[in-house]
Amino acid sequence: MNINYKKALNEVSQIINLMSEDDQKRISTSFLKFVEKNKSKFNEIDIVPNKNLDEQNISEEAKAIIYLMVNNFLRNDN
Repeated sequence: MNINYKKALNEVSQIINLMSEDDQKRISTSFLKFVEKNKSKFNEIDIVPNKNLDEQNISEEAKAIIYLMVNNFLRNDN
């Protein structure tokens, strides 16, 4: 897997860890396992909990993955 995607998955993992437990439970186990298995273990990032996603210093790849995650698991009509 491309290193940029591994870094993006690490960013996604950190965002997930900041979500409420209820929201985390709505995300499929297979997706969570995929993220954890494939994320980079070496890049450190700072996620600021009170900032909007667009204001975070994360990659465009991470933002795209989060968008897909929200649409597939977290939207109210799912």
